[in-house]
Formats: sequence, C-alpha cells, structure tokens
Amino acid sequence: MVNIIACYGFGAINDWFKGSDFDKCSQKKTRGRIVSTGTNIAQNIVPQLKQWLPKGKYRTSKGGKVFESQWEVGNTVFDIMTYEQDPQEFESVTLDWILFDEPPPYKIYAASVSRFRFGGAIMFFMTPLSDSAWIYDELILKESKKRGIVYADVEANCKQHGVRGFLEHSDIEQMVAEYTEDEREARASGKFMHLAGLVYKEFDENVHLIEPFELNDNYTLYCALDPHPRTPHAVMWLAVDNQGTKFIVDELFVEGSPEELAGKIKAKESQFQIKVKKRIIDPMALVKDQTKDVPILQDQLKKLGLSFKPASKDLSSGILRVKQALKYGRDENNVLVKTPELFIFNTCERTQWEFKRYVWQEWSVKMQDQRNSKGKPKDKDDHMMENLYRLLLLEPKHIYLLDEDFSIPEETNQYTGY
Repeated sequence: MVNIIACYGFGAINDWFKGSDFDKCSQKKTRGRIVSTGTNIAQNIVPQLKQWLPKGKYRTSKGGKVFESQWEVGNTVFDIMTYEQDPQEFESVTLDWILFDEPPPYKIYAASVSRFRFGGAIMFFMTPLSDSAWIYDELILKESKKRGIVYADVEANCKQHGVRGFLEHSDIEQMVAEYTEDEREARASGKFMHLAGLVYKEFDENVHLIEPFELNDNYTLYCALDPHPRTPHAVMWLAVDNQGTKFIVDELFVEGSPEELAGKIKAKESQFQIKVKKRIIDPMALVKDQTKDVPILQDQLKKLGLSFKPASKDLSSGILRVKQALKYGRDENNVLVKTPELFIFNTCERTQWEFKRYVWQEWSVKMQDQRNSKGKPKDKDDHMMENLYRLLLLEPKHIYLLDEDFSIPEETNQYTGY
C-alpha cells in the first residue's frame, strides 16, 4: 500500500512499479484516502507509512485526530479515516484513489464510490473473512464492473518457495496449522471465508450447469412452490428423463397475490411442450392464519386451477439427497468419468445464486469452543434450495403414460419413511 502511495507522489522510485498505472499518476496532483480500523491505523498503518516513505519527503498533521490523519507526499495528498466514523463523513470530497485496509462496511464503500466524479482507483487489501460477503456479491460476481483480482497465497511470501519472500517456511507451516479448516481458505489462500461453510460444496458450475434444451415426451415435469407473504415466492420446475437424470429447467422468483402468482405460474407452464405431472408446496401453506378470515393458500391456488400436494419437511434427509444427486467423479487425469444425477439449466439464475450462498449456521465466536457445530443451514437465501430437496425426496420418475390425467402412485420414501 505504501509503495503505491509513493508512486502517486513521486513516480516509480521502485523498479517494480515502472510503467504501471500508479507510476503514470505521479505526473499530476492527486487526492486520496486510506480507510481502516482505528487500532490498525495507529499500530500498523501510520508506522508503516513512516518506515517506507522517503525521509524528509512528506508532511503530516493530526487534523484533530489522535493519529496523523493528514498527509502530503509529493504530488499526492490524502487523509486517513476509520470504519468507526459515520458514513456521512465520507462525503463532500472528490478523490482520485482510495485504499481500504480490510473489508469496509458497505455503507462506507457506497459513500466513497460517489467521491470519484472524474474516475480513479479503489483498492482493497484484505483477508476475506465472514464480513466480506457483500464484496463477493457486488464486486467479484458482477462482471460488468471493471476490476482486477489478485489472490495472494501465504507461500508467495516464503523465502524458500515464494517470490522475494521474507518468511521462513517452517514459520508459515506452524502458523497455518493453527487455523481452522474454514480460516485456512481465507488466511492462507485468500479465498472468501463466507463461502467456506457452503452446504453443497459438491456443486460445480463447470459440471452441473448446462445449456437449456426443449422438453418432449421423454421427460416428466414436476413443480415445487415455496410461498412467502413478505418476500418473493419461489417456484422451481424439475424434469426427469427415462434414465432417472434430473434437470432443473426453470424457475420463478416473484412477489404477488395468490391470483398474480397463479397467473405467472400458468404463463410459465404454457411455454413448456409437456404438462406438469405433479406440484408440491411448502406445508406451511396449509396452515390457516388465525388473524385473517381467508382460505389457506393451497385452497386458493386450487380454485385458480393449480393443484398442489404438501411437500416433505425432512430437511436433513433432503440435504443428503441433494448431495447424492450432485456427486460426480473424475479420474487421475481430471477427466469426468461419472456424471451427476442432477443438472441445472444455466438460465436458472436464482437457483445458481442460492447454491453459492446456502451455508451452515454457526455459533457466535464466544460459543464456538463450547458447542458442536449446528446441523442446520442458515434460514436465509434458501427458497430454491428448499424446493430442490423437496422435489428430490419425491424420488420423481419418468412416467410412460398417454393419459395426462394420471396420478402418481404413492410410495414410501427411503429417507423420510412416509
């Protein structure tokens, strides 16, 4: 970070920066900002600035803070702010660059972005722990944003195995050995820790996502609905072929009244070349609201021409069933030798989104050493995931029948026992 600031101020006094964008920025006056925690600023950032910047080539003042918050370094001036400050304090100035040390709160980031009226560079230097989830969603996944990403492995800083490293390999091994499995991904490899607790680590975009194809009589179509009064309703359609392979072929994630929901489901199903053979719904839709004199949702939808049966609530068995369906195999040359039971059309964006965020619940930091791991996923961003496990617990099959009004025979499910 300090070497980048020196480039803004003096140009490439370090050979490794010659010809870089940072080097070119030294030809004009720039204004920047460093943002971090108050403790890190006082104990690390200010001391490191003084250690690395050329002696006698910069000026500082405290500016009313307990640390030196105002800096002038050659052709660049910058201030230092903390994450503890109100987001409104980050307004009212035009910036050319900003360096975030560790993940900032989203509100501070949003206030800072609006400071770049004439363009500039925003840089994050961070270990992506659990509070970095919004960065993954907003900056990593959204390819429309112009950004570069460098994942730094701790071994890159090893004297024996790295590039100009200064850490002993034995010290690195001892340090990494103290990390938990989830921490190791973030601290040693720079991977986002909020994804370390994924429920379905078996999901692989390169294996499970496929191009859509047109359904015909060689497939049987099923539908699942997870309705909600205050968040969007989630609807999933699953097709099964004569080999038992399953395909998530379409989805809806929409708000609306029962009438609006029924209309959208019918409109979607009218696009299929085959009819839906069975629909299931979250059992909560069968619970009457005692505060309102209205029919249960299942009955409302039936009057609107859509028949739904109650789905299973056996979450634990459902998760195991989905994991089984996602499994695939590769040989020693990384060639796919066993295909999964389940595929997903790459147009099902909400389903993909949930696969990447469906994580296990964790105890608070204080309780983690006193309790076993929780056995349930977070009750958040899981609507399509609930539809999926309920559909798979049906053990859906391809039905060879010409009569479209058939009913699927009831069977005992091997996971639920009913």
